[in-house]
Amino acid sequence: MKVIQITDLHLHEDHSAALHGVVTWDSFTAVLDHIDTHHGDFDLLVITGDIAHDEALPTYQALHDTLGSRLSRCRLIPGNHDNRQYLTATFPRHFSAGTDT
Repeated sequence: MKVIQITDLHLHEDHSAALHGVVTWDSFTAVLDHIDTHHGDFDLLVITGDIAHDEALPTYQALHDTLGSRLSRCRLIPGNHDNRQYLTATFPRHFSAGTDT
């Protein structure tokens, strides 16, 4: 079984927004391109928080769209910059809100 984990995406609704000088959407899509090219046969892609730096619903929706056909092989684990309500709404089969603790 091939499992890939990516973490701390810190995505923003504004796809041109940078964090510490890094445009996070550009970085994320470059990582996806690398995965597609070199590890397209992965069984599971685990995306761990912080996923959305701005905790905005459109950010999670854009992530959903960007993952596209990969989504069926993805699971998401939130970080402290993530909105569990929006994750649950956007990824009902790929995210479990767990407990509030």
